[in-house]
Amino acid sequence: IWAYPVTVLWIIGVMNAMNLIDGLDGLASGITIVALIFLSTIALIHYQVSLAFLCVTLIGSTLGFWLFNKSPASIFMGDSGSYFLGYLVALLSLWVCEKPNGSISLLPLLILAVPIIDTSFSMFRRFLKGIPFYSADKDHLHHRLIAKGMSPSQAMLSLVVVSLVYGAIAL
Repeated sequence: IWAYPVTVLWIIGVMNAMNLIDGLDGLASGITIVALIFLSTIALIHYQVSLAFLCVTLIGSTLGFWLFNKSPASIFMGDSGSYFLGYLVALLSLWVCEKPNGSISLLPLLILAVPIIDTSFSMFRRFLKGIPFYSADKDHLHHRLIAKGMSPSQAMLSLVVVSLVYGAIAL
């Protein structure tokens, strides 16, 4: 009975997490590429060739976009792009990580740890401050890294590398 509400919550949550993490040039697309790499690997391990092919196709198209979106960006994703990538990653994570008995693995939580952690902290922080959860702020993980002295490119690469580490742990 909980499968449908949890699935809807997962899809909406990942879509919003990708939108919230899209605060630096190349960050959302970089994290999406990393997530798709690990999802395609898991699909291949489970002999889900068609899902792996879909993931690899999305990696190629997102990589083509990322080359022009990394700093200094000449094109931008926008809300519709980040929501679309979040939707695709959410669905693919459900399909790829489905177990034979119909349950879902928790591996997508690790693969998408960076956007999930950023979104969780954002929601918690906004709740504590008493401001609406949909209000914008400059206190995301990437903003904090920049405040610590990193350049936007270094902050983006750092979070993508952290995402790679979480994905490796998932494998």
